[in-house]
Amino acid sequence: MKPQILISMGVLILTTLACSLIQVNVPDKPSDPADPPVAGTQPLEGDPIQSEGDPARGELLFTGQAGGELSCSNCHSLQPGQTLVGPSLAGIGTTAATRIEGYSAEEYLQESIEQPNTYVVEGFRPDIMPENFGKRMSDEDLIDLIAYLMTLE
Repeated sequence: MKPQILISMGVLILTTLACSLIQVNVPDKPSDPADPPVAGTQPLEGDPIQSEGDPARGELLFTGQAGGELSCSNCHSLQPGQTLVGPSLAGIGTTAATRIEGYSAEEYLQESIEQPNTYVVEGFRPDIMPENFGKRMSDEDLIDLIAYLMTLE
């Protein structure tokens, strides 16, 4: 076989493998904005965040620079009104407390990470954010990430 064909086949195989590792579920029908959010219907993975985290480390987690495989900045912009895949997180430290009645900002953020389809921001479809981030993060990662998001006012 010619080297060009072998290289092309290798690239095709690697691309196929990389794509199979990415899990994005796009539902057949968009969410109905008239449907009320059903927050808190399932218990959070862990107790609600009570302790203070390290916002600097949380920023590294957000941008994927903390050696982990999670990079929130791939899908969430920090620029107001800029949509990448999910909603912009500009000002989320302030708006998180207003999203679900009876939830603190920290509780809302924790639920949004651990159970992203429980409350979906208006204008966005459910099942876009992987539901396993909470399981893939350590408690320290979750606390640090939320501490960073709380600084975004």
